[in-house]
Amino acid sequence: MQTSSATVGRIQSIARDTLELTLWPDVTLRFLAGQFVMVTIPEAGGTDQRAYSIYSDPDEEEQIVLVVRLVPGGKASEYVRNLRVGQRVEFRGPFGRFVLGEGDGPIRMIATGTGLVPFRSMLEVAARKADRRCFRLLYGSREQHDVFGLEHLDRLRSELSDFTYTACLSRPIEGWRGAEGRVNEQLAERPREAPGQYYLCGNGSMICEVRARLAAREIPKAAIHFERFD
Repeated sequence: MQTSSATVGRIQSIARDTLELTLWPDVTLRFLAGQFVMVTIPEAGGTDQRAYSIYSDPDEEEQIVLVVRLVPGGKASEYVRNLRVGQRVEFRGPFGRFVLGEGDGPIRMIATGTGLVPFRSMLEVAARKADRRCFRLLYGSREQHDVFGLEHLDRLRSELSDFTYTACLSRPIEGWRGAEGRVNEQLAERPREAPGQYYLCGNGSMICEVRARLAAREIPKAAIHFERFD
């Protein structure tokens, strides 16, 4: 796929070591909610690439929004950390098949960390289309400083006919009003649910644990969709 160019329109810190990067592509990028782009990372003697899911609504044709978790010493992290508004960025895409399917059954989303990113895009589309399916989101982070996007989820809860979310921390502090524990523990505490589709996005260990738990509940493999962020 041909390389595209964009201008950095905005850079915003949204959580600890987490940046929201808004790009204004030279040409309108048409993508499906849940897809990702490959950002070009310059390096000595050539370039590298990193995959970032798109956080924004596909209907926002003038921009794409990415969320980048900054890893100390990481090549891509240092590149993004040093970007400035007005700078040029190259990328390829969109790519990926981690998109919402059709049907009437409930949609259950499970995310850790920046795994929330594609789900925000999916839910924006669902709200715009007045999708009346049942949407449930379980979103896990380590600490409160790592949490982002709750303002979007609160708004979407009022715009969708049947959407609720649970935010949980594996290392909660006093005053945290959400759930406590890891997402797989939260899932274990929930009773068996009506058949539906499961979408998992986050670190590899979470996905392995949740898939095993769903398999133990005899959820068909065809009903489990996942995207690993490692």
